[in-house]
Amino acid sequence: MSKLLKLYDVRASTFYDAQARGECEHDKYSELRLQVRDKHALSYGSAGQRMLIELLKSEEISTTRYMMRKIMREEGLVSKQRRKKPYPKGGDTSLIAPNLLTSQFDVTSINRWWSGDITYVWTQQGWVYLAVVIDLMSRRVIAHEVSSSPNSQLTAAVFNRAFESRGQPQNVVFHSDQGCQYSSAEFQHCLKNKGVKQSMSRRGNCWDNAPTERFFGSYKSERMPKLGYENIDDALADINHYIDYYYNCVRPHTANNGLPPIEAEYHAVPTTMKVN
Repeated sequence: MSKLLKLYDVRASTFYDAQARGECEHDKYSELRLQVRDKHALSYGSAGQRMLIELLKSEEISTTRYMMRKIMREEGLVSKQRRKKPYPKGGDTSLIAPNLLTSQFDVTSINRWWSGDITYVWTQQGWVYLAVVIDLMSRRVIAHEVSSSPNSQLTAAVFNRAFESRGQPQNVVFHSDQGCQYSSAEFQHCLKNKGVKQSMSRRGNCWDNAPTERFFGSYKSERMPKLGYENIDDALADINHYIDYYYNCVRPHTANNGLPPIEAEYHAVPTTMKVN
């Protein structure tokens, strides 16, 4: 080796420094690939390039779209994407409550605008129904309940849970679709007793409640088994883990500039007003 270095007029120290740097860069790249695999697995195979970059950024690891694309190709990683569905954009307003939200989803205050909806989940023991309440400021799911019946008892129960968990806030507006679970006398009474204003989407217009629809879409494409759960207990455990851990605490959200909902709330709310 020394003869070759002399032949090409290269100092030994220069050669070995370059060799060490090459090994170091290789180690860094290998570590980055490992981190990308871990984050992709954490997202249950749903994360694409942008989400993986945000997940790495939360651990102070930076990379580029080019590098991420290269690693995903080398590792054989793909993002599970749900198909977009065409939805009608018209629809009549509700006689129960006006559309106070009017698709203004850029909310700046916590506990000001909440939204809710119900979706169905299949298990080998039959259908169950997941109801959620979301704070539109952070997109955090502040309460969720699962029931065998998609009725007003379910929507009232999940709203009561949300209201208590947030310390019984004042001046809340709750937005939903015009489903009978939200237009029932029982649910209207639930909101009225708490001083909560009710807002409803135009009939048949899912865009008026887009953040909640998007949450359900994310859950179904990222986590829910294509053939459903084996039993109700498995469904409950998986839903709880997805919402309480992954969605609220880990998953980057574009509406929060890449922050998970709980972290977005932490940065937005004064210390004296922190919520659980």
